[in-house]
Amino acid sequence: MKLFIILLLTAGSLSASDAWQRFSPIQAEDSWTSIDKWSHFSFSAILTVHNYYYFKEYTRFSPNKNRNLSVGISLSMGLSKEVLDFQARKSIFSWKDLSFDLAGTVAGIILLEYMEKK
Repeated sequence: MKLFIILLLTAGSLSASDAWQRFSPIQAEDSWTSIDKWSHFSFSAILTVHNYYYFKEYTRFSPNKNRNLSVGISLSMGLSKEVLDFQARKSIFSWKDLSFDLAGTVAGIILLEYMEKK
């Protein structure tokens, strides 16, 4: 909750025009086919699978809780990366990157479902 409040206050300190340009869903320089998108997809998928098996091995959580924690961590990492890029002004906040983070997380869950059924 504290992190959310800090992020909210930090984002609020930006000028409206600057924030609009960097958060705008129309981002011409952010290609759907860049190598960066593959990095987001693969990192999220690997992180989801890794965390699931980590929790399975080292905790006594249920499989559903392991999966939910893994998804939460994976998506949080992707969102955190975009917020850091946005705050450091080295990049824009990329909705496309977030969509590939989500797709990678879903692919990781599908892979887990397949592996756990065997």
